[in-house]
Amino acid sequence: MKHTLSTLALALGVAMAGAAAHAQTTTTPGTGSTAGSTQTAPGAGTTGPGASSPEATHSGMMGAAGAPGSAAPGSSAADATGTTPRAASPAATDNQPTARTGNGESALADEDQDFLENAIQGSHAEIVGSQLALEKTENSDVRAFAQMMIDDHQKMVQEAETLATKKGMEPPTGPSAMQTTEITALKALTGGAFDAMYVNRIGVASHEATVEMFEQASREAQDPEVKAMAEKTLPKLREHLEHARALNEKQEKQ
Repeated sequence: MKHTLSTLALALGVAMAGAAAHAQTTTTPGTGSTAGSTQTAPGAGTTGPGASSPEATHSGMMGAAGAPGSAAPGSSAADATGTTPRAASPAATDNQPTARTGNGESALADEDQDFLENAIQGSHAEIVGSQLALEKTENSDVRAFAQMMIDDHQKMVQEAETLATKKGMEPPTGPSAMQTTEITALKALTGGAFDAMYVNRIGVASHEATVEMFEQASREAQDPEVKAMAEKTLPKLREHLEHARALNEKQEKQ
């Protein structure tokens, strides 16, 4: 009986000793780690002897920013991943748009654009001013000159507008502000005063400036088509100027 009790006491002592040992390895409340386990050394990317806790392992993978794969505080990216970070490839950064180089139509030079704009506005002014002359004049010579201006400048403006549109411009739709002001002043005149002013301003002065402008474009225009248009139109403009000068001299003698 005593032998049996001794055996039971010995077994109970072994069991209690095992329970005590188990209690020493259970998680201590609020610590997040097991008693007796070795924690990760601050600033190191590896743990000390013993198994690391799940929390310590997860922190090492997330890093301070919480991004997967980032390094733990105090360690480099190479410590956390075992590799050195790679620089961005040129394909990832070189996404800036490149300038177009000759694959489409070239833009007109500023001087060529100015020429086309002024030519179109000038023709519109000739047409509007000459239409006014047909309404107001009683002189047959002035009427004939005005009709010639309308017919010829309508052809000129259509050709210039077509070329401007082809070159990517938005052509003007009427005379310039200064030309409109001059035409408005003509509306206040009647009879001989109107005829004299129309022939002198719309006939002579405007064509002198227009011929000079077209001569310069025929020499200096950079676009071949703009230059060709200027050369083609010049003879008709010179003809207009000669008619206007002759008509102006005739009126001055009357």
